Amino acid sequence: MAKSGGGINLGLLIEVGGVVANSLRSREEGKPGGIGVGNYVVDLQKLGLGVAGLGGQQVFRALRGRREKRELEQELQAGMITPEDFEEGRHAAKPRKERRFGTGLVLGAISGGTIYILSLSAEEREKLFKGIDGAINSAVGLVNELQGKPYSPDFEPKKD
Repeated sequence: MAKSGGGINLGLLIEVGGVVANSLRSREEGKPGGIGVGNYVVDLQKLGLGVAGLGGQQVFRALRGRREKRELEQELQAGMITPEDFEEGRHAAKPRKERRFGTGLVLGAISGGTIYILSLSAEEREKLFKGIDGAINSAVGLVNELQGKPYSPDFEPKKD
């Protein structure tokens, strides 16, 4: 299979450089120094988390490559593809399925929003909900105005 070559690629090197750059912080006065050069110190916790994340990506890529190769071997044995297709990593044509993009999008948005709200402090959460409430009230007021209804629920028409 010519498609899946091993080794380190440029993308991985750029990601490692990004992890190292993100783990740098300014040396603060009065705090003991760490591993660093000049005015910068490497935050070992950030560096460890970044490297662990990259390691996890590499493991998942390797597992995906093994699965891909196994599927290609099964298709070759079933006669669905030629040996040339196998060498180039091309799968047999599969009928398109109807995708359920909307369901995944909604579930992802709900879970992401929930995690974001839970990660906020109490003051930030209160500000967020006040902002949402204000935006909803403005939208309702605009819709009511467009429909010719009063702008607010406590509106009283002028008596002549």
